[in-house]
Order: sequence, then C-alpha cells, then structure tokens
Amino acid sequence: CIVLSVIALVLCLINRKKTVRWIALALSVVSLAATIFFTCSNASALKQYDLKPNVFLSKEDLSVVRVETYLYTQSEYGPVYLDAYWTEDGKADKPVLIYIHRGGWIQGSRETHAYYPKVFANHGYVAFTLEYDLSSPERHLAESTELQIAEAFAWVKNHAADFGGDITR
Repeated sequence: CIVLSVIALVLCLINRKKTVRWIALALSVVSLAATIFFTCSNASALKQYDLKPNVFLSKEDLSVVRVETYLYTQSEYGPVYLDAYWTEDGKADKPVLIYIHRGGWIQGSRETHAYYPKVFANHGYVAFTLEYDLSSPERHLAESTELQIAEAFAWVKNHAADFGGDITR
C-alpha cells in the first residue's frame, strides 16, 4: 500500500492533466489510509495475544524451544511427518497452533518456515508444522493432501496435551 501511495503521489506531481492528478491524489490518499488501517489492526491483533508487533522481525533467543518430529501417516509416496514445537514450562493450557506451509501444494516443506512456529512456541503456544505430499505436473494430489491434513489435525488433537497444549485454545 505504501508503494502504491508513493507511485500515485509521483504521478500526481508529474502529470499535467488535472483529471489524472486528482485520480492519482485520491489513490494516494486511499492507499495511505489502508496502510494505516492495516498496520493498526495488525498491531492490535498481536497485542491481543501478548505479542510485540515486530515479533517476527526481531532476533529473539529461541534456544528454549523444543522441536521433535513425528510420523503421523503413511502415503503411497512414503512416510509423512509433522514437527511439534513447545517449551517445557510446566503449563498445561497453552493455545495450539497448526502451521501449514505455503507453496501452492507444489513446493515447500515443514522445515521451510520453521522460524514462525518456534517464535509462537517461545511465546507460550504449542505449534505444529505439517508435511504433506506435493502435487506436480504429473500427479495432482488435492484429494490425498486434504486427507493427510485431516489426519494431521486428528494427530494434533490426540497429542497436543502431551506438549502442554489445550486444543480448545
């Protein structure tokens, strides 16, 4: 939004046509307002969970976070794993987070975004990252991927308490 606002402002300044200048100025103002709105709402949401707005940009000590890998299902392409992230602080009612990596179902892995569940675990969550079979041009695995993710959710439901997690949170 900030980039769009700057581009629109530049167009407003360099364009000689009055109509284009007004449109560019309006676009700049709307983009800037959207930036302010989303920044404030994101900061508010993070504050609600007692996280700092820059929590993912900061370098915090994650050495207390434990990570273990578990087999949660077997597919025709081999074993399928998930990782559990938690801290041993004696609490038994931690909120549970399941992080499904991005990649359009064709790329990535549970390890590619390991930093995020570590940060959540460091802030009192029990976090899980899932592996699933990836599609390719030769094989489309939407149905089996959905089933694998459902199996992972069931595994988390059955084991979250082992790490101090409360699935109602």
